Amino acid sequence: MNKPTISINQLAVFSQASLSRKKQILKQQIVPNKVLLPWYQKAKAAIRKYFHSVEDITPLLKAIEAIEKEATPTKAWAKTNQTVSREALKKMMLMRIPRILRDVQYEIVNASSHSIEVAGVEIKAAPEIIIKARINNKTIYGAIKIHISKSDPFDSKQMELVSTVLYQFLTRKVAHKDEDVLPELCLCVDVFAGRIAGADKSNWSSLMDQVENICQEVSKLWAA
Repeated sequence: MNKPTISINQLAVFSQASLSRKKQILKQQIVPNKVLLPWYQKAKAAIRKYFHSVEDITPLLKAIEAIEKEATPTKAWAKTNQTVSREALKKMMLMRIPRILRDVQYEIVNASSHSIEVAGVEIKAAPEIIIKARINNKTIYGAIKIHISKSDPFDSKQMELVSTVLYQFLTRKVAHKDEDVLPELCLCVDVFAGRIAGADKSNWSSLMDQVENICQEVSKLWAA
């Protein structure tokens, strides 16, 4: 049997789902629905590019313009994808961006790994971007994970869970011995909730206990 695996956003959904929904989530992790994979990719790509420099909204404007020039799809799911992608980009333009992203000069870097293991479960963190900066003569890292769901936006607890796992991922897989991960730069961006949430290191132990408990349930249901 394959190792239990779940994406970071689906872990957040799983944390508050009914038992039947949890089983459905894991079924999709085992055999991904190919129709769902391309959803909102143009919007996510533009938002990812926007976070390279939040002083410039050009990537968002260009993506909206490109979508509006597209022909209306004939398939219902594709039409929804087009409509929601455009709405997401417009919502992103109105979102309040954390000041640290405007005040600190940073570069975008890649990671050789995109997941971490917790309680025997592989969590695919795969942040949209990983940030590297110098603050007070020290190298620090942060990351951004985007969630786009008009019908199921995250609440504050789910966003906190995502940002916590991002912090853990960067600490384990990206930062070196003399480098730090900045909690307030581990950001969950929920477009339709209209919020951006960073990690809370003061509540770190309790949050990681929650993540471990969720992963234990994932592992149990995976084997069922």
